[in-house]
Amino acid sequence: MVCMRLASKFVRVVLGIKFIFVFGATAQTLQVRPLIDEVVKSGRPFVLNGRPSNPADYPVTFLSGALPKEMCTWFLAGGRVLLGAAHCLHGEHGETYAQIEFKSHGQTYTGVCEASAGWPKDMSQDWAACRISPAYVIETSPDIPVSGFEVIASAAVVLDQQKIEIGGFGCTTPGGPLSIDYNVGIARVSGVPPEVHVSGTVGGTPNAIAFRRAPALTCAGDSGGPAYFYQKSGRVFRVVVGVNSSVVQDAGVGYLASASTEANRQFLRKWSASVGEPICGIDPAAKGCRPFLK
Repeated sequence: MVCMRLASKFVRVVLGIKFIFVFGATAQTLQVRPLIDEVVKSGRPFVLNGRPSNPADYPVTFLSGALPKEMCTWFLAGGRVLLGAAHCLHGEHGETYAQIEFKSHGQTYTGVCEASAGWPKDMSQDWAACRISPAYVIETSPDIPVSGFEVIASAAVVLDQQKIEIGGFGCTTPGGPLSIDYNVGIARVSGVPPEVHVSGTVGGTPNAIAFRRAPALTCAGDSGGPAYFYQKSGRVFRVVVGVNSSVVQDAGVGYLASASTEANRQFLRKWSASVGEPICGIDPAAKGCRPFLK
């Protein structure tokens, strides 16, 4: 099922619906798979606007959900820090779950997740953080161009009309069918916090970044996928500027939950302090981070 909210004559699509819930005190576990394992199993490469791309460019990216419509994207921003979208922890009818599990290189990782307390009252606070155990050990090999956990852009680096990279398990073409493969593409920022109002919502959405199809666009299945700003030419220095949250496909506009607002910093810092885990880009004590320009 795809959760849709009417937005005047448009439809705003919340990008991910999950199917494993917590009822009362009985917690069940969301199963997550390493992205590269899915690519190997399917025999299909990553694509960048339809062109083959290297799956090893995203060594700490994962997906949840067994079917395309149920998929969400998650990524590591520290040895025990798995980040994604808050709405991926909630069912369409208000069900909630908070445990997560995945296997990578023969090791099983489990964790407990927390969504931003400001969501869903403020739909632009669409952030979730999970503490996993044991600490994830990053694979290093000649096939992985850059090893390291993704870095949160805690400073405001996104400007209007700036190009960013979006990714996830949704459309390969705007409005097109869902994909079982991770796809990335280029979009252009069309509005920055706090001016952006997410279509179809009531109340303010001061943490939203709007982007327009240029040429890529997200759709159902892309939730939680990191949006990157590349600080230099090439694919080495990048920071996460937000996570995929929703889209108005008819208008060709998508929305990110920003990673650079004060509300996001407060959420991540409070969560980090409560679980005792540093986050790349938020805490200088974080180890194993991707290279980035400070």
